[in-house]
Amino acid sequence: GAVPSFRILFIDIECDDEQALIKTKAGESKIIGIGTVNEACEVNFFSSSDEKKLLSDFLSYAKHYDILVGYGSEEFDIPIIKERCRRLNIGFSWKEVKHLDFLELYKGALQRELPSWTLEYVAEKELGEKKLHPKDFGYGKYSEVFTKDVKLLERICTQHAMLVRKLEEKLGLVQLKIYIASIAGVMVDETVHVTVPIDTIILREAFAEKPRMVFPSRPEHVEGEKYSGSLVFEPKPGLHKNVLCLDYVSFYNRLIQTIGLSPEVYRDYHQEFDLDKFVKFSISRKEFVEPLVPRILDELEKERERCKKLMMRQPRDSDEYKKYSIMQKAVKTLLLSVYGKFGEKNSRFYNRHLAEVITAFAREILDRSKSYIEGKGFEVIYGDTDSIFIKLPKVAQKEGAVKVANEIANALNAQCEVLFKSFGATYVKVEVAPKCLYEKVFFGKAKKKRVGLVAWEEGRFLEKPELEIVGYEYLRSDWCDLARELQLEVFKMIFDEKDKKSIISYVQKVRSDLMSFRIPASKLVLSGGVRKKLDEYKCDSLHVKVAKKMKSKGLPVPDKVQYVITSVVRNAPIPEPVVDEVPEVKDLKALQYLWEKRILPPTLRVLSCIFPDAETCLSAQMKLT
Repeated sequence: GAVPSFRILFIDIECDDEQALIKTKAGESKIIGIGTVNEACEVNFFSSSDEKKLLSDFLSYAKHYDILVGYGSEEFDIPIIKERCRRLNIGFSWKEVKHLDFLELYKGALQRELPSWTLEYVAEKELGEKKLHPKDFGYGKYSEVFTKDVKLLERICTQHAMLVRKLEEKLGLVQLKIYIASIAGVMVDETVHVTVPIDTIILREAFAEKPRMVFPSRPEHVEGEKYSGSLVFEPKPGLHKNVLCLDYVSFYNRLIQTIGLSPEVYRDYHQEFDLDKFVKFSISRKEFVEPLVPRILDELEKERERCKKLMMRQPRDSDEYKKYSIMQKAVKTLLLSVYGKFGEKNSRFYNRHLAEVITAFAREILDRSKSYIEGKGFEVIYGDTDSIFIKLPKVAQKEGAVKVANEIANALNAQCEVLFKSFGATYVKVEVAPKCLYEKVFFGKAKKKRVGLVAWEEGRFLEKPELEIVGYEYLRSDWCDLARELQLEVFKMIFDEKDKKSIISYVQKVRSDLMSFRIPASKLVLSGGVRKKLDEYKCDSLHVKVAKKMKSKGLPVPDKVQYVITSVVRNAPIPEPVVDEVPEVKDLKALQYLWEKRILPPTLRVLSCIFPDAETCLSAQMKLT
């Protein structure tokens, strides 16, 4: 096993934006430049007043590569290139060159929200590099640069392509998809989502069975039967110190392997479904016949362990280390996707009873874990699906805390052994292990949200505790920058254990700066996604109103609309779109609306968990003065 070698070309296109028609419909505006960078860092730029020549030259060059990679290219670069080729009657066989959108790969890898998904933001975050823009050189539009300084256009365009290449060099997401494709035996552009690779792996193994196993085609628009999902404990709000997170490793997969769950097992269960009876049947059956899905999981786990062992033998800064790291991550991606095939209603392997068995045992084990931990005198402050958060005593610090963590994990593993052996299991793969230790962690009243300072993880203490934010508005791009910055700063003050007076005074100062017009309008920009035709929206939320206003003015309507509340008329906020520049906000009522509805609420919810009277302390600000 090695990552197959492919010729990869990173691309970025720029279009004539003089008429602002780029996103009205793919291909409305002509292409004025295409920048490319290959893996050897060879840079090329294609530009011409004759667009047909530009595209012909680019395609003649691109056909020598196997994969084209852009950023946001699924919605922008590739559809525009194809449409311009159609209009100019340029033939090209797209079947011979595959395409991956690095933005989609990055979203899939992160599995969480970011304040922004733009290349500008991601390049700054991951690489510490600034994406070049015509405005940096005194130009308003790309079309101006094309007309007056084509060398500058080349610099800008190729820099964008180079940023994508550097992101790939750091993160290896394209290589990861290539390895997934090689394991599953599918095309690389079929790996953006895991459905096709997982389906193909299972079907290939089923085809080899004797007698051959046959599954139905994947159903469409099917209403799945409901079943109880995972267990989530109510969080204990506030700031907690010295908190351990225990994690059931690959929880659902290990349950599938331990119980022996697979579609053919249910097929052979010829009686009315009873959960306990079915589990005993499944466990006893696997002693004689190895089930299909657990066998696939075993093989994938062995492959991942092989890659991890090879990785650990290499120097951490070597190319070989990076290669094996990508390979083990690719296998992990497949492993984490198997359970979903049982519970996903549009899966050909959907079976409510199999999914129900998995979630029922997951709930039982997490609940038993909580009872055991509390019985030993520890406080459980939160639990979710496969993780449980435990407040450790002050005496258990650093190495002492890790020792306690391992003792608790060993006891819980022994408890799991007893549970499954009561159903007849001789080999139990379910295992809990210490995941991380928080120096401090904050939980609010809502589930699936936390902010923590991680001091220990993956078996080592960090040189400096790292901030982890899960679920909070700071990560969401639909809140304005000021709202996110306010929440983040308040979190930092809470972690620094500032007193109530200091934190409330800081929030009051931010409000004062806002109402005194000292906050730039760029920090007040809101956004909302447009995911269907405008006439399909039954009610007009603010971002939909903005989208309709843009359409009526002949402006392009992007997938994510940005806008600013510039005034309030008869208690109704009036939004204005952000096109080339951010509109100014001169209306105090608009600023007060923003403060009450779009800036303070996320921070107020946090403060209310620490200071019950926070809303009262800030209530004077809730009215325009």
